[in-house]
Amino acid sequence: MKTIFFIGRSGSGKSTACKYIYKQYDISFFSLDKYLPRESINPGLTAEVSLEKVQKEIKALESNELRNTVDVGAWFQKEMPIEFWQKRKDHLVLVKRDKEQCFQSFCNRQEDRQPSNEELKTRFEDNEFKSSKRIALYELASWIIENDDSEESFIQKVENLVMKRLFT
Repeated sequence: MKTIFFIGRSGSGKSTACKYIYKQYDISFFSLDKYLPRESINPGLTAEVSLEKVQKEIKALESNELRNTVDVGAWFQKEMPIEFWQKRKDHLVLVKRDKEQCFQSFCNRQEDRQPSNEELKTRFEDNEFKSSKRIALYELASWIIENDDSEESFIQKVENLVMKRLFT
């Protein structure tokens, strides 16, 4: 397996997992959030163009000979067509974490990723976590990592799954 996709709630540990693998093993790390259609990030980028760019970028990653990890942000989990992910279900890793722990982690992000109060409100409303599109995507995942302990324990789970089973 060359490209692994990390999915899960905001604050679940997707970026932490990808960054660890990148630093420890020099396996490329790609965050879809750089293509978010938000004025503060990508002025003038529409949702449709964003989705097209991401799909092309993923196909390019999959065609190269390198191993890759991809952090699939919350917006892309909802907006990317489920058919796109069905073709990649054997490469999906769901990072599961309690809603309250996700919220705390999300609030404590580095300054360059600090959420606005409005973003916090919309991200952590119950309906966000009950989105039928996200539930369908999570059910596709072939692999699950529970992030319910310390960061050290979580990293060990990431290493055990990704390095010993998926990237072999």
